[in-house]
Amino acid sequence: MDREPLRSLMETAVDKKDTLMYFLKKDVREKVIQFDYEDESFYINDRIYCIQRNTMELKYTGRIISIDDEKISIQLTSVRNVTIDKDKYYIFVKTQKKYKKKRDFMKQLLEEL
Repeated sequence: MDREPLRSLMETAVDKKDTLMYFLKKDVREKVIQFDYEDESFYINDRIYCIQRNTMELKYTGRIISIDDEKISIQLTSVRNVTIDKDKYYIFVKTQKKYKKKRDFMKQLLEEL
């Protein structure tokens, strides 16, 4: 059964990242605190950290290789990929400086299309 204990709280929260940080375990919080919480805009090559909504545990860490509607494919290692439903995870995005310009370019390109 998929229960999401923070659903109603996250829907009404003004600052979703701070609200989520309050409820995360210390070890998970330390891993994702410097990253951006994202729930809509994802781009290829973004490094993401996926926290399960029902257990609040860090489940996957990897680079986005494919985005299809509600599914995101992540490269975990050179030989292991996984596809997740983005509605079942709180996702934090780590944008590296060298990819920041590419990310901004992709965002502008998508807005133009």
